[in-house]
Amino acid sequence: MKHLLLSLIIFTTVKVYAQFGNSYMVKTFEKQIDSIFYKSKTSWVMPTPFVFNKQFYSVDSGATYKKVGFFGQNVKRRMAKAPGIRTNINLYTTVRILGLSQMAILAPYFVVRDVNWLIENDFKKKPATPHTAFKRPPNLWIALGVYITGSITFYLLSKPFLRKALAKHHRSKRIIG
Repeated sequence: MKHLLLSLIIFTTVKVYAQFGNSYMVKTFEKQIDSIFYKSKTSWVMPTPFVFNKQFYSVDSGATYKKVGFFGQNVKRRMAKAPGIRTNINLYTTVRILGLSQMAILAPYFVVRDVNWLIENDFKKKPATPHTAFKRPPNLWIALGVYITGSITFYLLSKPFLRKALAKHHRSKRIIG
């Protein structure tokens, strides 16, 4: 079990591409919103649920682009003090933390519960009769559902808050400048 968790951690922290034969199965999506000077590059390793997302922003009207940061820490330092910007960046950070905790804490918890149930019931080879047969709990399905909703929260539901903060920043720069 320790080796499985260690290999999963290594796989998710190091950008690994799935290779089948001579072709790489990675789908890349790029998005650019010029009105708020925002760029996004998402790489998805096709046969897995692993997604790598890079987000970039510009506070100087597109002259230079910098990385947003995992929780938006790079944006928070460089943004103007206009009302609503800090709130949206804090909401972006909170939603990302929530999604990450779903993927990294809750989903593995249900997998471990299922493995423990298997060890206690299936591997002891108890003779089963109709009265003593145990029904297996659906922990793996719950883990998959939690992981998928965590991914949606982490990658999709957090982006509008960052975009709102960038839009407010550029709107306030147009009013001031």
